[in-house]
Amino acid sequence: LATPHVGFGSDETCPLDRAWYIPFSRFLVPLVSSRVLGAAGRQFFLSDKEKVILRMASHVELEGLRAFRTRTLYANVSGDHLVGWANSSLRFAHELEDVRARIAEAQDAEHRGVVLEDDVALAMAEATCAPSSVSVPESQADAMANLCALGWRRIDCSFRNSRLPGVAHQHIMVQRPLVNGVGRKTAMHLAEQIGMCVV
Repeated sequence: LATPHVGFGSDETCPLDRAWYIPFSRFLVPLVSSRVLGAAGRQFFLSDKEKVILRMASHVELEGLRAFRTRTLYANVSGDHLVGWANSSLRFAHELEDVRARIAEAQDAEHRGVVLEDDVALAMAEATCAPSSVSVPESQADAMANLCALGWRRIDCSFRNSRLPGVAHQHIMVQRPLVNGVGRKTAMHLAEQIGMCVV
C-alpha cells in the first residue's frame, strides 16, 4: 500500500517540519532525520550520494510496479504529519489547486474519508504522461515523469472534520480502531476497490 517514492524531494516531503515554525527547519529536519534514521533518513531527503530513491524511479527499477495490473493511490488532503498531499498522490504542488477546488465543490461539512476519486478505469491505464527520456532520473521532475507514465488512479481522502484531524496518517489505515475508527469507511472503500479490480 506504499512506495518510498511518495516521500521525497519537495516542500511537501515532510509536513512535520513546517509545524516547528523554525525558519531554518528545512535544513534542520534532514540533518536530524539522517542522525535518527541513518541511511534511510538521508535517502528520504535525497541527501545520500547514491540517490537511491531517484534510482528506484529508473525505467528498469519500475518494472516491478509496472507488473501490477492496477495502481491506485490513497492520499490525505490534509492533516498527514508524515507524508504531504503532493507526494502521496504523486502530483506536483502546482497541480493541487485545481484538485482542491474540485474537492471544495464535492465535500459537504460532515464528510469524512474519500472526498474525490478518479474513475476506476484509470487504475488499469497504461500511462497518464510520457516517461522521462533519461534512463536514471537526475531530478524529482524526471522521477515523477517516470512514475506517472505507469498510470495511476488517485483517491483523495479528508478527515478534516474528525475529532483528531491532525493524525490523518493513522486514520487512513485505521492504525488503532478506538482512536482512528473514523478511517473505517476508507478501509472499506479500499476493500471494495480491490474487489472491483480482481477478475
